[in-house]
Amino acid sequence: MIRSRDLARPAFTLPEMLVVMAIITTLVAFSAAVILKFGSSQQSSTTRTLMQRLDSQLRRQMTTVADAARAKAPGNSANTMAGGDPQRAKVIHLKLQIKQRFPTTYSEALNPTSAPDVPVVPAYVNYLKNFGITTATLNLTNPVGKEESAACLLMVLSVGQDAVSQSELGPGSVKTLDVTNSTTGAEVPCLADAWGEPLTFCRWPTGDPTGVSGLNPKGAQTGNNDPGDPMGLLQSALWASLKGSPPPRTLFTTLVHQLPASGSVKLTPVIVSSGADKQLGCDPVTLAVTNQTQANDNIYSTELR
Repeated sequence: MIRSRDLARPAFTLPEMLVVMAIITTLVAFSAAVILKFGSSQQSSTTRTLMQRLDSQLRRQMTTVADAARAKAPGNSANTMAGGDPQRAKVIHLKLQIKQRFPTTYSEALNPTSAPDVPVVPAYVNYLKNFGITTATLNLTNPVGKEESAACLLMVLSVGQDAVSQSELGPGSVKTLDVTNSTTGAEVPCLADAWGEPLTFCRWPTGDPTGVSGLNPKGAQTGNNDPGDPMGLLQSALWASLKGSPPPRTLFTTLVHQLPASGSVKLTPVIVSSGADKQLGCDPVTLAVTNQTQANDNIYSTELR
């Protein structure tokens, strides 16, 4: 006769239970890693698609502004900064128009260059006024964050020259984020990536004084890489040696953009996503790298062209 105790299943031993638990833990961790990696890949793909669309719209508008600028004679500001060179004056005139039409800060939108012949764009002043941002409320003492350039990029694309509707910019790309770091508490809509972080719009990525930037990590490039100055007139040693109060070149670097001492850099407008870590790791105005580890996963629109 078979006894009942002979049919009873023996219990797991402690080592067996520990092995099973270790296997389950490993499988759960592996599955979570796969899910996270897939999610990050999807967000990266969505962000790249959005940035391609925004970059295309931005370059189209910049072409329109550049064509109009080339059809007009340079103003007094451009001629003064050019130091008497009519060709250099045309280059500077173009850059002044680009800065006027494509601000990256609220301060620039409300006062492009302090030059009387480069006035504000009324559409931008009215747009910002709707969010309580005026010269009276703007706090100019706080540092500019990437939120501000993301808000300015949305403003440029939606109310600037050759504007498009916000719905055309892509589903989910427009978000309202707190930008109290640079204003008196206003919340302004801006363009964001798939991770929900504001995109950074950098008009001229001059980088640090040596020309090193997130876009240009090795510093100075071979040849001239400034689409606004194809002949390299802003690299002239003669222009740099001109005297004045202030000197023409100094006035240019104060009102327009810096000229790295190391030579030419890739001065092309770029839109940047801070990537999965949500940390830009660069100065939002110049793209000078402040933290290389954070900057490593950035996505640059110039890579997608």
